[in-house]
Amino acid sequence: MILLNNKSANTDGSQETYFYNSKTPKALMVEGTFDGATVGMEVRMKNGSDWTPVPDSQFTAAGAPVIINGSGFDVRGALSGAGGSTDLTLKIV
Repeated sequence: MILLNNKSANTDGSQETYFYNSKTPKALMVEGTFDGATVGMEVRMKNGSDWTPVPDSQFTAAGAPVIINGSGFDVRGALSGAGGSTDLTLKIV
């Protein structure tokens, strides 16, 4: 599941939303050029209205993947602080 694909600008809340319903743990991974950006995952309860950043999912550089446990919630990628050469892909694998 690709949350952000080659994203080069800050997200504004209109990015794609996905329902996450996996019975097995998955990894959240990021790849690309950060150029000062922070990228991560936000969640909300199904049919909820409030998005919450997942603290352990915030990346400012490439690193170890974050393991996601649980199911039954909406997810989306979030990007802030994008620089001129930011180009990031955030995905659940």
